Amino acid sequence: DCLEGATLRLHEPQPAGTAIAYDRPWEGRYCAYITVLKDGETYRMYYRGYPVDGPQVTCYAESDDGIEWRKPDLGLFEVAGTRDNNIVLTPDVAGDATHNFSPMLDRRPGIPESEQYKALGGSGKNGLTAFASADGLSWRKLAEEPVFDKGAFDSQNVCFWSWSEDMYLCYFRVFTNKVRTV
Repeated sequence: DCLEGATLRLHEPQPAGTAIAYDRPWEGRYCAYITVLKDGETYRMYYRGYPVDGPQVTCYAESDDGIEWRKPDLGLFEVAGTRDNNIVLTPDVAGDATHNFSPMLDRRPGIPESEQYKALGGSGKNGLTAFASADGLSWRKLAEEPVFDKGAFDSQNVCFWSWSEDMYLCYFRVFTNKVRTV
């Protein structure tokens, strides 16, 4: 009923060390757009790798506790002269979607097993493309045409299934009267 003797205070961050080091040649200093999904007992992390002298790629790491992360050598793509890497998408397959690839788990009843993971990625130039995967590692385009084609799409575009609206939704950035909006 009242806040007598109580105050509101934000939790103060506590140093806990580095969660994941971007120390591989295909990662670089411009890693960004990190998405973490809890899938059963496994935490899955997706992020952009963007070295100074190479293409943007989508990388993958996993964890049992969300604290200690490992980067498995998946062998899916050759980058920087090796298939011993944690890359799940390259521009050869995904175009500019590797810039801000943002996955989700689709747990709606009746979803085909081959589409239990979905993602969006892209740019204002080409629009947002939809992807699907059975295992969260091997991705394919759901269609060649973008699912959204009007927006800036230069940040993390968060998609999800809304149970209350019975449809997929996506948060993405646009300009309204020259002002950034979502």
